[in-house]
Amino acid sequence: MLVYCTGCVQLRKEIEELRKKLLIQEKLLGALLEKEIKHSIHVGGRRRYMEEEESEEEKVHGEALVEFVKERRKKRKVKKRKILAEEMRRKEEDDRRKRKEAYEKKKLQQKNKEEDRKE
Repeated sequence: MLVYCTGCVQLRKEIEELRKKLLIQEKLLGALLEKEIKHSIHVGGRRRYMEEEESEEEKVHGEALVEFVKERRKKRKVKKRKILAEEMRRKEEDDRRKRKEAYEKKKLQQKNKEEDRKE
């Protein structure tokens, strides 16, 4: 049978409580970071947002928070890629439409010229 002194038991309880508090604080800080990042998008513009997020990694000490920042960056990159792909698709569609309109206009002009010659 193991017997622990009351001091050791008390220390273990305090350590567990501190770990729980630290975990809660990391989660809250992560939520605050996310809120601040979203706010900086609306207020400060893209350049300031990117500078703040890069400097965040230096300030953050908890592994969970570093992972959180990295995940946000990955999501942002994926979102940026999707936006760029959508813009490229729209440009290609516009180019096709313009070429088609120009072709049809040229065809109509040729048809009108031929009708004028026949008259």
